[in-house]
Amino acid sequence: MAGWRPSSLNASGLIVDGRRTAVVAEHLCTQERTLQRRLAEHATSLDAPMEDARRDLADRLPAEAHIPLSQLARMPGYSEQSSFNRAFGRWYGSSPLKRRRGLTTTADAPRGKLPAIKSKRSARS
Repeated sequence: MAGWRPSSLNASGLIVDGRRTAVVAEHLCTQERTLQRRLAEHATSLDAPMEDARRDLADRLPAEAHIPLSQLARMPGYSEQSSFNRAFGRWYGSSPLKRRRGLTTTADAPRGKLPAIKSKRSARS
């Protein structure tokens, strides 16, 4: 983990229930306590990379019209659809259902590809 930086952590494949730090530490081939110490040294936690990974995944999910919204909520690691809906609204200012409906009226949007939307986070920057 020499030269390790929190920004180098790609959490997209590590969205899991329960003990995230244990899973991420195992993925990085280190001890959980070492990971916690390194995160503390950089004054951060796993929350930011996990949130980024969830947001990136959530941006693509509504295009998958064949998958029910209740199932989509579990893909980024939410146990409840209402939690996913709130997070999606916080990030994009609308619900996943509204996003999906907008995509079905956009004939030129290829399956699995969404037109670019600005997240509230990037609009503030």
